[in-house]
Amino acid sequence: MNMSAQTLAEFRALWVDDDDVTLELMAALLNRLEVGHVATVNQAAKAVDLLIRAAPPYDVAFCDIYMPDMDGMELIQELGKHRYTGALIFVTSAKPEMFDLLHAFADAYDLNLRAVLNKPVSIDRLREILHTLAEWSSQ
Repeated sequence: MNMSAQTLAEFRALWVDDDDVTLELMAALLNRLEVGHVATVNQAAKAVDLLIRAAPPYDVAFCDIYMPDMDGMELIQELGKHRYTGALIFVTSAKPEMFDLLHAFADAYDLNLRAVLNKPVSIDRLREILHTLAEWSSQ
């Protein structure tokens, strides 16, 4: 087993989306990719609470940016306020022009926004992102 796979087995990932079918599908994909701990939540406010209070902390949060209770910008503000230090990946159907704005806003709050992914997320793209995160976290 390589270092990335070992790290993935130890990874703690949270997937945040208001669509329960998406949550089930993405949790299944993360489990198939051998992520050690996978949790899902369907409200952004609950995600913020989990991300700032979890012990041990989550390594990565995959978040839809269009949630009924909080949009991506509000989520960035909340996580920044609480100094969230894990990796953040936004998942969206928004136009690519929005991606630079999300990165700039996350940078302003000193958050670690590692990627913005288009929906639907393929297993190959998810694998690529996870291995990049595993390499980053082992440094």
